[in-house]
Amino acid sequence: MPYITTEASEQEGSPVEIYEFFMANKRYLISSGGVRDQVTFNGFRCESLPISRGQVVYTSDNQKSALDVVIPDDVTFARDYITKGNSNSCTLNIHRFHASDNTQGNSVVYWKGRVLGARFDDNHITLQCESVFSSIARAGLRQQYTLYCRHALFSSPCRLIRDNFKYPATLAEPSTAFGVKLNGLPANVLQNKPGLTGGVMDDGNDRYSILSHSGQNIVLDKPCKLNAGAVVTVYAGCDKTKEYCKDAMNNIENFGGFSWMPLRNISDGRPY
Repeated sequence: MPYITTEASEQEGSPVEIYEFFMANKRYLISSGGVRDQVTFNGFRCESLPISRGQVVYTSDNQKSALDVVIPDDVTFARDYITKGNSNSCTLNIHRFHASDNTQGNSVVYWKGRVLGARFDDNHITLQCESVFSSIARAGLRQQYTLYCRHALFSSPCRLIRDNFKYPATLAEPSTAFGVKLNGLPANVLQNKPGLTGGVMDDGNDRYSILSHSGQNIVLDKPCKLNAGAVVTVYAGCDKTKEYCKDAMNNIENFGGFSWMPLRNISDGRPY
């Protein structure tokens, strides 16, 4: 049965959506079907998860055509996006078909766009996406004029190498809900040169975003259960300021901000 016929049917319609993410030459397939459902798409098995999205709106207004997609923060794509997404382009295609049809050849591309950023809340991640039509309508230049660095840490424009800013450490004591105390950090890291805020902790089985860092103590974005003596690897973060880029990262020649831009509107009639 053609997709449009099933879509309009009051009895046969049972829509399933496939969220197809592409990031760093890797494909991630997530199905909106129930956890018990085994869904394959174009020969690839999908991860069935409680995924949700906002309403799809077709409009010339870029803000109204934005789409939020919510997924659990412990799935493979979420973990990879936390650690790599800011330095890699991430696109999203939403395919839609009906489970009652059993022939995914009748699927349609329901929405197409890219992931701009993410917001972390409790145990899920909200992906902030824009439609492909927003990109087409926008002028070609994508760089922002801002005081802060516009480059993602360890991306090509940044030119820093991730492995040069990783530090092995061990837990000084058992982890608390979101907190970890580390032994073995170099003296410069203990002094926030560079710091770990905005970086990543990897325990070999899972990765955590580091929300804050002070001395030996770090706060993570989600709970972890690690014993004293557990070995982890932490990666430096960046606060995007010129001072941090110069003093902590020694990378001022690649700083992507505009330090001398005016802090107020110079055309407001007041003496500058």
